[in-house]
Amino acid sequence: MSVNIYRKLATDPDTSYSLVSSVPDGTSELLVETLSSLTEYTFKAIINADEATADVANATTFSILDTDYQAVIDRAIALGYGLPTKRQQFYENQLVLDLKVNGIWSLLDVFYCFATNGDSDFATLNWKNPLLYQATKNGALNYAFGQGFIGNGIDAYLSTAFVPKTHGVNYSLNDASFGGYAGRNKAQSVHFISSYNTGPMGIGIVTRGNANHLGWRINASTSGDVFNSGDNNSIAFWHIQRTSDAVNKVFKNGIVATTGVQSSIDLPSQPLTLLAANVNGVISAYDDQAIKMSWAGGSLNGKEKVFNDIWNKYIANTGKSILSQTSHCWFTRDIAVYNATANKTFIGQVHNKDNQGYASTIVQIDHVNNDAVSTFRLASISQFDDHNEPSILIKSSDSKLFTCYAEHSGVAVRYRTSTNILDATSFGAEAAINPGGGKYSYVSCFEDAAGQIWLFFRDDNLDNTLLRGWSYMKSSDGGVTFTGYKTFFYGDVSRGYLTFAQDPNNKNLIHFVASGGHPVDTGAVDIFHFYFNCSLETLHKSDGTDVTVNAPLNASSMTLVMNNNLPDTGWFEDIAVDSAGNPRVLITNLPSGKNNSYVNKDLYYSEWNGISWTVPYLIHRSLSRNIKSASATGSSPGDITQYPPNSTFDKLNPDIIYAAKEVNGICEMFKLKRKSASSFSSQQKTFNSLNDYWRPQAINNSINNVMFLSKVFYPGYINYDQQLIIATL
Repeated sequence: MSVNIYRKLATDPDTSYSLVSSVPDGTSELLVETLSSLTEYTFKAIINADEATADVANATTFSILDTDYQAVIDRAIALGYGLPTKRQQFYENQLVLDLKVNGIWSLLDVFYCFATNGDSDFATLNWKNPLLYQATKNGALNYAFGQGFIGNGIDAYLSTAFVPKTHGVNYSLNDASFGGYAGRNKAQSVHFISSYNTGPMGIGIVTRGNANHLGWRINASTSGDVFNSGDNNSIAFWHIQRTSDAVNKVFKNGIVATTGVQSSIDLPSQPLTLLAANVNGVISAYDDQAIKMSWAGGSLNGKEKVFNDIWNKYIANTGKSILSQTSHCWFTRDIAVYNATANKTFIGQVHNKDNQGYASTIVQIDHVNNDAVSTFRLASISQFDDHNEPSILIKSSDSKLFTCYAEHSGVAVRYRTSTNILDATSFGAEAAINPGGGKYSYVSCFEDAAGQIWLFFRDDNLDNTLLRGWSYMKSSDGGVTFTGYKTFFYGDVSRGYLTFAQDPNNKNLIHFVASGGHPVDTGAVDIFHFYFNCSLETLHKSDGTDVTVNAPLNASSMTLVMNNNLPDTGWFEDIAVDSAGNPRVLITNLPSGKNNSYVNKDLYYSEWNGISWTVPYLIHRSLSRNIKSASATGSSPGDITQYPPNSTFDKLNPDIIYAAKEVNGICEMFKLKRKSASSFSSQQKTFNSLNDYWRPQAINNSINNVMFLSKVFYPGYINYDQQLIIATL
């Protein structure tokens, strides 16, 4: 009997798989060798095939889990813990394999991987031996997908039961290491990891203490204490190591940060404790840091950077926060673009870097260099307003980045082009125009088949008859100048809204999902569709009827997708175009919204079948409360109670939808699969999150295929504290 291994190519539909190889059943080593010889993307494709509901001819279920990782899974099953998803198990298994191949696994005594998407109990298991030294959760400890455990600075910590003096095998007096990954940039960090005897003598690290001091000790009674005048960001892979009686080092992200000369005295006789100080059994000095992983064992002399790189590879697949104090809205498109040639992701955000003030910002993630994150401030803004994120496209003529943006109801449409190809670290001078004497928002850019760049944007108060219409203009010189300004859309009730999707097989067609108004407006808001032909500069209903002469379009000139009657009202969330050129939409319905302050938000789906729009289908109730949350500072705008948690199509395969949905009072991320226009499967992908996860946006072709926001607080669109997370869902 043979085990057949299949893969799904990026261009294939979900039902199409290709046979990669066939190997004898039971030869797990050969299976692992076969899989590891494939490319990274192919390996992921195999995981996709394993999760797919489609039938794969002659497929045989197989397991290639390493025996040590399988023991972790078996222990979790025996204890009734919530397991990671199948895909996540492959990533975690690969983490173990990478540690083994590079000679690190055998040097560890304990290894805790807290950044998983299993439940918080699963996260406490010691992977080196899941029967021993399981971590214990204490106090009001939080657990979050992509972050691990988060302390509260009051009473929360983890105790591992691993006592270096008693249980150390590799860990010894002058050959020892311990460490962990800190997930928050916290000033005044207290004890990240510790184990002290009386004295105190033992081990400990304070990643960023008073006045940015780094403090540590390892098997010693005195601490190293260094003022960090350079990079004091505490988000890092921290590693403390001793290789002799008088030589110990601190590594940050695999690089030596400082060297100590404190002599070794004795081994710690208290359990390794995380997020607090353990001094002779007394717990104090609680840290509100996030810890994603931790370990202890022998010296990793010469393997420090390798360990860091292995962890970064793993966490890139698991989901990680790449930016804090940031936000984006859901009208501007596209705000997330991946380029395979450079292996970079470019994201538009409204971001407050190093407390310099919020700005329209381009974020670059360099996947070649350990997902290095860089940001470029395009323009300062007067408000902390998340409607100001930039749109991005990569020009076909020269592979430079073109980006456009406007301050919320600002007096200019602004745009810039990158200095270098496929690089967002330097941009040319900003150009700004006011084409119609109005105020502008949500500027979105698209390039048509002829290389012309089109800007679409909300256009406020153009004259005495229009209130917040939408206009466009185009550039035939690569984004240097723009002409042909025209108002093309108005709405229905008032101040209609749009978002966009370009036909993947015909770049001349831009599809719009439109609302007749804003949900707070007097009437019930209906949802419409129409499209624009760039080559002809014409507007069309869904069935192709030319309605250009009716511009700016209102309800009678668009195709109705969803009708709402008071007290119900609605909004939209996303639009995509499938391989046949047919649009699909995701819609927010607010049942009895006018009577209940828009508390309930329902997610609906509809698709154009070539003749008509299908009856909108209720996928799930997204939220039964307001997304906004209080804060100690600022006031909230009065019209955000209708904000949905949002959903997004996978643009390469719109049968896949990523959506935020409330679970036990917190919005979690879900992956939905379309079976038909009125049938979907649903799989929860994040669990027990600390904050609401919302506003997902798909990132096409990237290893991290979705980005979303983690909401610390959000009283309104001009006052918030959020983190941007990229993940593979």
